[in-house]
Amino acid sequence: MSLLATAGIYLVLDVNSALPNFHLNRYEPWTTYNEEYLSNVFKVVEQFAGYNNTLAFFAGNEIVNDKLSATHSPVYVKAMIRDIKNYISNNLHRQIPVGYSAADDLAYRVSLSKYLECVDKDPAEAVDFYGVNSYQWCGKQTFHTSGYDSLARDYSEYTRPVFLSEYGHFSASPNFFFS
Repeated sequence: MSLLATAGIYLVLDVNSALPNFHLNRYEPWTTYNEEYLSNVFKVVEQFAGYNNTLAFFAGNEIVNDKLSATHSPVYVKAMIRDIKNYISNNLHRQIPVGYSAADDLAYRVSLSKYLECVDKDPAEAVDFYGVNSYQWCGKQTFHTSGYDSLARDYSEYTRPVFLSEYGHFSASPNFFFS
């Protein structure tokens, strides 16, 4: 992290891990959202909060990516955001934003982002920012032919900062790096 800081590079870190019991099960989140999981999340937050170049935390990355996960996971993602923000507020010396990194799926693009910005009971449940993983722009496409115009329009009235948390393309081969 010190080398990254020296180079002026900041980190937005996903608090989840691919290891068993250290990520939210998108299909049965109630089986993994427990004390062991939260303890690990808070340890990750604690470890990286000490670095000035830790810019923010993702409470999750593409947890909602199909109909089943969209049915079960959003309430748990929102709880994660709330719990991480409350942990930071109560235990750390500085505030660090907490957001979510979403798959750019047209079926959930607007509804999930609106749900995660909405405050129901506790202001801490709302995302501080929203990341979008978009793989639409390929080769020599333009803002309009890539669909980025639609993407920008869908988030034009969003009340939180939105940025591309992942980008690229999957379909054009070979990659000539025009994008």
